[in-house]
Amino acid sequence: MADTIFSATHSGGVPHSIPLTRNVHLLKWVDKIAELTRPDWIHWVDGSEQGWTPAYEDVAWTGLDFSKERFDELQAVNRDAWRAEVIGHEELFIDLHDRLPPEMMIYERELLICRL
Repeated sequence: MADTIFSATHSGGVPHSIPLTRNVHLLKWVDKIAELTRPDWIHWVDGSEQGWTPAYEDVAWTGLDFSKERFDELQAVNRDAWRAEVIGHEELFIDLHDRLPPEMMIYERELLICRL
């Protein structure tokens, strides 16, 4: 595998963080999308809270009237409401268990619960 695929500027010269994958197909797809969209930066994330929850400063707001206060309001999580939502999802998983792939019954449920 060519070292350039892991370069910090491989995607059409666009700077990006070090990819967290060695999947050549994914890396080529990211390069193709970068060539089409010309982003200022490509940021690879690992699924941690930091990757799921961007900071206001991480988003390109050019041309948009979107205040930091509104962003913070939309990013806030009501844990009680979220807990009720997760319990509702669990009830749905139970109702649909015989028609869902095993990956959804295990992996997606765990991801959902871990986000609490």
